[in-house]
Amino acid sequence: MTTPRGIRNLNPLNIRRTSTTQWQGAAEVQRDREFVTFKSMRWGIRAACCLLDTYRRRYGLETIAQIIRRWAPPQDGNLTEAYIRLVCEWMETDAQRRIEPEDYPTLLRTMARVETGQWLPVEDFAEGYALWQETKNP
Repeated sequence: MTTPRGIRNLNPLNIRRTSTTQWQGAAEVQRDREFVTFKSMRWGIRAACCLLDTYRRRYGLETIAQIIRRWAPPQDGNLTEAYIRLVCEWMETDAQRRIEPEDYPTLLRTMARVETGQWLPVEDFAEGYALWQETKNP
């Protein structure tokens, strides 16, 4: 069985590479042309926390539905509404639930399951969130 791309890249949310963002914790060698490769899982999760916080502060996106519609838009070939339904089902909540920063580990772990097909350890998300709180710039 092939290891999912997000796990190979230590980027369980499949954050895309851009020419404008140089992520803290990015691996020196970027093996993937499309997605960032991180030094460890906690750095990949930290980057996802940065993005969620940008969505909240800059764009006013606060609900699960709003966040996922931006994270995985249909124009990128995503099944966005199915993604939202799965996250809400697994979190046992509705799509209009407001997400606060303290909810990031739970939301991101659930989104990572959609992205990778696997439940990843809770500890990875707690560590990534703690790292984000310590170092909030990209």
